[in-house]
Amino acid sequence: MPFVSVCILSLVLTAGCSTKHDATFAGESEHWSATYNLDSQTGNQDKTVVTLRYKGTDSKTVGVVDFSFEMNRRTLGGSQKLSENGLIVFEGAYSSPPESLSSDQVVKATVKWNGATETIELKRTR
Repeated sequence: MPFVSVCILSLVLTAGCSTKHDATFAGESEHWSATYNLDSQTGNQDKTVVTLRYKGTDSKTVGVVDFSFEMNRRTLGGSQKLSENGLIVFEGAYSSPPESLSSDQVVKATVKWNGATETIELKRTR
């Protein structure tokens, strides 16, 4: 019986120490809508998927888009050509979780294309 109690206590303590940082952030600007999905993986790695959608009518004229997403001193970004359906989906991974995620946490996205720049404030939705 003491062995079972020690095992249960170990499981409870282990579960209490592992913090999941799953969250979704979303926002819009004049020409773009954006999402930032943070998914805690096993171990100490977080997977992040960012999506940009062009809201204009002719996505063929957009060309290459430079983008960055900033949260808690962490930046994820790159340059990608817009797909035919007006989307960019980009995945990244961090080896350590963010320091904290509060309900009022924001992600700042910057999008540059064809000489234009827009900044989007993404607010937490989950």
